[in-house]
Amino acid sequence: MGYSVAATPSFDARLDGAIRYRIENVGTRSARALLDAYDNVCKDLSAMPRMGKPANSPNTEDTRDLRWVLVDSYVAVYRVDEPAQAVILVDPFFGGSDWQKRLG
Repeated sequence: MGYSVAATPSFDARLDGAIRYRIENVGTRSARALLDAYDNVCKDLSAMPRMGKPANSPNTEDTRDLRWVLVDSYVAVYRVDEPAQAVILVDPFFGGSDWQKRLG
């Protein structure tokens, strides 16, 4: 059995905002693409929790346990909790932003 995958409330809120933005400004097809990409990444993380790259931030050493993976045009930052066999999605950032500086 794979790892469980859960999102923090802030991750859920930001993802919901991105989906609403796409529905209102781009279209439902774009929103559906983001949701499908999110679902696929969650399945992949369940099977391969360390598949993402380390999310090293110049701001703090507290980010050394964070990893990131692409979800459509967003970067999903997450942490792996080995004892609990869980992946915790921490924050989604727009891929074009300087997201590493905003960590920590």
